[in-house]
This record gives sequence, structure tokens and C-alpha cells, in this order.
Amino acid sequence: MSPNGLRITDGIVTIRAANASDIPTLIAGRDEVFHRWLGEGAEAPNPFALIEVADEVVGWLDYDRDREWLLDCEVNVGYNIFAPHRGKGYATRSLQLLLQHLSTGTEIATATLLIDTENHPSLAVAQRAGFQRVELISSNAYYKRSVPERSCSDGVVAIRRREISDLEAHLDAIDDQQIQ
Repeated sequence: MSPNGLRITDGIVTIRAANASDIPTLIAGRDEVFHRWLGEGAEAPNPFALIEVADEVVGWLDYDRDREWLLDCEVNVGYNIFAPHRGKGYATRSLQLLLQHLSTGTEIATATLLIDTENHPSLAVAQRAGFQRVELISSNAYYKRSVPERSCSDGVVAIRRREISDLEAHLDAIDDQQIQ
């Protein structure tokens, strides 16, 4: 699911594409807390992105679209911060970076979190990241947050959500280069 070129940073936390060489690190990062909230975990984990701080992998982020409660253009997000790095704000920061990616790189409109009501640290992350609790699903707190419309410019460069016309312009530019 992770695009090869993914690398987004806020200057402290970076989310980047995972690759096969990261599997041992992901498995080694599992602890009692991981198993309590996330179960056994995949034999060969392949999350959407790894979370890095100072070039060290401190956790991972993932999202999926195949939950029965999701509406069109919604994703369910999951994450884990490795034990030595918990409580430092990395989960909140990485969620913000994921929302930035979803805003500019996808057509996703809403991110959701499904959190066990006893998982107090994750409940706090949801609130700090701006998610709003909307209901309970199977005794789990269900949170939603709209992916922000992303459009900003410094007068020279603009950042905005991709559009179909971008593909057409890209293909036209490639055609022009090939003709020259």
C-alpha cells in the first residue's frame, strides 16, 4: 500500500515508505501493549509508512478502506509507537503527516480511528490530533476527522489536491518533450 517515494516530515517526525528490510524492526517493536490492542500482528508486516525520528524507526502507520462501517472516501487508520518512544507526541505528529499526505496525494475525505475505550493513551492521541468521537462500535470509541482541504501558495509554488486535469497536463508535457 505504501508508495515508494513517500517521505514527509515536520522537521522532527518523518513518515516514509516501508520496505522488506524493515520487517525485523517492525517485529522487534512489538511488545505487551502492541499485542493487547492490536493482536498478534502479521508475520511479514507491511504498513503504509514507518515513523522515524532522527533516522530511527520509532513506529508505523497504516490505513485501510475495507471496514464495513466506512463510507466512500473514508479510511480507518492504525498506528503503533515502539515502547521506548511512547509519550513523546510522535503518534500525534505522524497522524498529522498522514493527514497531509491524504489531503494532497489521495481522494480520501475522512480519516477514522477505532479505539478500545480502555486504551487511554490512544484516546488522548485522537483528541490531540483533532479527531471527534462520533459513536461506539462494538464497545470501541469511533472517531472521525475530515482530511483538510489542502491548498496553499507562496505566490510561486502551490500545493493542492491532485485533479484529473493534472494528469492531462502531465501527459501533454511529456508529449511536448518527446516531440522536441
